[in-house]
Amino acid sequence: MDIGPLQELILKIVWERGEMPAPELVEAVNARSAESYSYKSVANSAEILRRKGLLRRRMIGRVGYYRPGKMRDEYISETWAEALKRGVEAFGAPVASNLVDAVEMADPKAVDELIEELRRRGYIKG
Repeated sequence: MDIGPLQELILKIVWERGEMPAPELVEAVNARSAESYSYKSVANSAEILRRKGLLRRRMIGRVGYYRPGKMRDEYISETWAEALKRGVEAFGAPVASNLVDAVEMADPKAVDELIEELRRRGYIKG
């Protein structure tokens, strides 16, 4: 799922702070951004995130209150899974090999966990 820099910042803020009204979200975005965003830009971006299922909104009067629709770990997991799937479909073995290299550099023990998972799923016999 592709999101832009403003949408990414909105998600980070809502993940950190939890539910917040749109005016407060606009203030938080502008406090953390080198760029100044209008209320309308932030509200439109939050609505796009809501339609994508990444945020939820409840209305109190005319004010929208936004909260996470997906938690950070769930979003990251889904995003990486989709990116890896597209990469393997397009380029095959080199992408899988680079994944193993990256895992090994980050956490050598995780390679053993990856191998064990492949065994569990029946991709490796023995």
